[in-house]
Amino acid sequence: MADYSDSVDAGMENPYNVTPEMERLGPPQDVPYASESMFFQAWDPDQGIGLWAHLNLTTEDNQLFVGELVIYLPDGEVLVDRSAGRAPDDLGPSSGNLTFRLEEPLQRWHVSFDGTAERTTSEALANSPGGAGRAEPIGIDLVFTAKSPVYDMYTALGKEGWPGPDPS
Repeated sequence: MADYSDSVDAGMENPYNVTPEMERLGPPQDVPYASESMFFQAWDPDQGIGLWAHLNLTTEDNQLFVGELVIYLPDGEVLVDRSAGRAPDDLGPSSGNLTFRLEEPLQRWHVSFDGTAERTTSEALANSPGGAGRAEPIGIDLVFTAKSPVYDMYTALGKEGWPGPDPS
């Protein structure tokens, strides 16, 4: 796998003033249509393999996460899964199969998947949803280490304050 450890200065700043507490899940909010989401993506050009993993709270149930996983394979095929579940604690979202786990605030996350995924193509996905067809077992165990500052869309859009529970 390619090593990009030199791609960003290790002494990076924190332009969005994200605190370690902001990386933990907050308590459920009683706000209509409130949601929260997180994603990770990776690409290894040497192997021609990529990953896109996304978890978000549903607007209908502010404790239920929907997970979407896409693994891009070198032959143009993709493996896709869609699942839903609840996070066991405040260290990260989980759909049951797909879990994001905070290991070191602002520095390191563990992404894992233990379940099944449908093998299909991007072309087929452009015409209909995927993730519920004939499944094959897969497992993922990755650690993401920050090479750039944590991004906070709320702050990046120039909003004042933090939209969620008070992180202090």
